[in-house]
Amino acid sequence: MPIHLGEDCFRPGKMKLQKLLKEKRSSVLDKWVDAVLNTYSDEAFRIFKNEKNQFANPVGYRVSAGLTALYDAIIDREIENKIPQLFEELVLVRAVQVFSPSQAIYFVFQLKDVVRKECEKAGLTDFYKDLLIFYESIDAVALLVFDLYMASRDRLYQVRMKELKSGAHIFTDGGCPTQLLREYRKNKRN
Repeated sequence: MPIHLGEDCFRPGKMKLQKLLKEKRSSVLDKWVDAVLNTYSDEAFRIFKNEKNQFANPVGYRVSAGLTALYDAIIDREIENKIPQLFEELVLVRAVQVFSPSQAIYFVFQLKDVVRKECEKAGLTDFYKDLLIFYESIDAVALLVFDLYMASRDRLYQVRMKELKSGAHIFTDGGCPTQLLREYRKNKRN
């Protein structure tokens, strides 16, 4: 499914928003990561936020790396037909956790609020049209995320059914995210 990113806000002469998003990259990403991590319990938030080792904190790492990859792809307009791999892994992680579909993908929409607040803070007052176009881009990404999420849930269901049929469910205790990632990568290569 091709993603249409609003072109007007990234045309020459209309670069105010793109320039701001590049300048405020670190601030926007920090706030977006915090917003996503706030969907977890307070204790999990502290662990996910403070532990930087990807092996000791795979969820926090995937959230940070996935959102960074997506943000950079949107800003650099490299997401037209391809979603970043790190971002796909974030969606897989969200799919195996205890979230409703809307809760699992809501983080995409949280970027809108973070960007709007950064624009206001920077005093960018004539940004309304650019911001609406940017919002259209975020909406297009959200639709893609929903498709990825549903495909991940389907793969999880298929893995779980194989476990139940083979009796392996005794060892996995409710589904194994690592197995889901292995299956996903195997299917993607084929």
